[in-house]
Amino acid sequence: KLYEEEYIENNLIKEKDTKINYIIVTAELDNGFELHMKTPTADLKESAKISNQVLIAIGSVIIIISGILASVISNKFAKPILELRDIAQEMSKLNFRKKYNVEKGNEDEINNLGKSINMMSDKLENTIKQLKSSNIELEKDIEQKSKIDEMRKQFISDVSHELKTPIALIQGY
Repeated sequence: KLYEEEYIENNLIKEKDTKINYIIVTAELDNGFELHMKTPTADLKESAKISNQVLIAIGSVIIIISGILASVISNKFAKPILELRDIAQEMSKLNFRKKYNVEKGNEDEINNLGKSINMMSDKLENTIKQLKSSNIELEKDIEQKSKIDEMRKQFISDVSHELKTPIALIQGY
């Protein structure tokens, strides 16, 4: 053990001749001698400047790498959500061909949402097909009823005409 902490003194001095700043560290040793160390502050300032430059460079590199990693990770999460948005937009245009590719063995919320959208798309497609076929049947029924109504009107007109002729002859006699 060369020194004890409570015996260390630091002094900052400036030599008048050279106008150089020095730090003088004085410590009392266990054997009663004093240890004096004189170091110019310019060297310390240069070391601090280099350390700061290195820290800034390392910090910049870390910030750039962090930005790239954040971008990659956010794209990983955003890509399926954007795909689901596109599918929903297509569904709003009644286009049900586009489906979400569900990853096997991955039971996260996005995959569950994709499965739900796929099921909803299938159900909507089937319902619209049923509505279209029902609509076609209704149009056929309406057309058939209008033909029947037209035939009824024609029949009434023919019967009326056929009955008017004998009645007019009878009235004439």
